[in-house]
Amino acid sequence: MRVRMSSFDFDGHRLVYDGYGAGNRLVVLMPGLLLSRLMHRQLAEALAERGHRAVCLDVLGHGDSDRPEEMCGTTP
Repeated sequence: MRVRMSSFDFDGHRLVYDGYGAGNRLVVLMPGLLLSRLMHRQLAEALAERGHRAVCLDVLGHGDSDRPEEMCGTTP
């Protein structure tokens, strides 16, 4: 299965996601607290095999997405 890693900017921060499949039905998979987009890889592959387009997103501060300084505890 071919995975397309990509990113976009939102409010000055880079968010990373993986794209699976190319179907007309889009499913966005969001990881649980403190986890990365990789937790949904098998589910995304299964959805793509069934004709869906699946996107797995690393939310702000998780996985490969940006971690703003205020989330790191470095801002007083």
